Amino acid sequence: MAVKHNLTKRHRVITVGPDTKGLGGIASLLSTYRKLWSDITYATSNNRHGTLPGLFLWLWVMIRIPFYRLRGYDIIHAHGAVGKSFIRKSIILSWGRLFGFKTIFHSHGGAFRDYAAAVGESKIKKILHRCEAIVALTAGWQKYFTETMECPVVRVVNNIVEAPETPVERSLLPEGRPINFLFLGKVCENKGVYDILKALTIHRDWFEGKIKVTVCGNGEFSTFVSKVKELALDSMVHYAGCVFGKEKDALLRESDVMLLPSYFEGLPIVLLEAGVYAMPSVATDVGGITELIENGVNGTIVKPGDVESLAEAMRSYIDDHNKILSRGREARRIVADYSPDAVKDALQRLYDEID
Repeated sequence: MAVKHNLTKRHRVITVGPDTKGLGGIASLLSTYRKLWSDITYATSNNRHGTLPGLFLWLWVMIRIPFYRLRGYDIIHAHGAVGKSFIRKSIILSWGRLFGFKTIFHSHGGAFRDYAAAVGESKIKKILHRCEAIVALTAGWQKYFTETMECPVVRVVNNIVEAPETPVERSLLPEGRPINFLFLGKVCENKGVYDILKALTIHRDWFEGKIKVTVCGNGEFSTFVSKVKELALDSMVHYAGCVFGKEKDALLRESDVMLLPSYFEGLPIVLLEAGVYAMPSVATDVGGITELIENGVNGTIVKPGDVESLAEAMRSYIDDHNKILSRGREARRIVADYSPDAVKDALQRLYDEID
C-alpha cells in the first residue's frame, strides 16, 4: 500500500480537474496525485456520467471557491486541455482571482496549438496572461507558451508515473511466442488506432501468427470492432475494453511493446507507464513524445499517418527480440525523472515561486 506524504507544505492549494474515476490521461494523473499526497484538496469540474451531472459539479466548485479562500486557501491549480475543458477551467480561474487566489493553468492539450489558432491566439493569450503561471508538459510546449503565446512564467512539470509495487523482470521471449503489442487510449482516428489495422492488413504475410495487438480504451469501440471483423484481423487484434487496477497491471506485464501512433499528443501517460513496465514504445513525433522517446534507444519514432513506417517499426521487434529487452531497460531508466518525488519537488518549487 502506498504511503501518503504532504505535497503543499507551505501553501493551501485547490487542484481542479476532471473526474478522477473517469478515463483519460488527466484523470489518471490526478488520481495518482490524490493517491500519493494526503493534503490534496481536489475539486472536480466535470463528471464521467455526462454533461448535466458535470454542470452541477462545475457550479459546486464555483460556489465553494469563496469559502475555500476564507479557510486560507491561496492557489488554484487547474488542469485542462482544449475546448470545453479549457473554457471550464478559465472561468473557474477568473472567478478565483476575484477572491484573491493566485492561479495556475496546467496545459495537457496535445491539440492546444491548433485550438488557439482556431479560437484566436489573441483571445487565448488574454486568458493565459491573467494566470501567475502556466505549466507545460515538456520543453517544447514550454517554448510554445513562452514564445508564441508570450506567457511570462511558464514552467515544466513532468507527468507522473508510479512504479508497480512488484518490479517487472523481463527475459528473452520464448521462440515462436507472438509479440504482444498494446494500445492504451481513446479509440479514435486521431490516436492512430486505425493505422494499426491498415498496417496489419497491408502486410498480413509479415504479421500473421507472429503478433497479437490488444486495444484498450473508450471511444469508437463498436466501430473499431466492426472494422477488425471486416478486415478479418480477429486472429491478430483483440479489443479488451477499458482496464483498471489489477487487470491493467497484468496486461502491462504480459505485453512487450506499447503502440501509440497518434496525430496529436501532449505527453502521454501511457508511454510513461510503458517505461515503468520496461517496455519500448512505437510512437509518433507529435507533441512532447520525442522528448520522452528517443528513436532507437527506448523505442521507435514514426511519422503520424505513415502506415509503412509503422509496419516496419512493428516488424523490427518481431525480427529482433533483443530490442524489446534493451530498449525496455532504457525506457525504465528514462522515466525516473517522472517519479512521484521528482514531480513533488517541481510542484513545490512552482508554488513557492508564485507565492
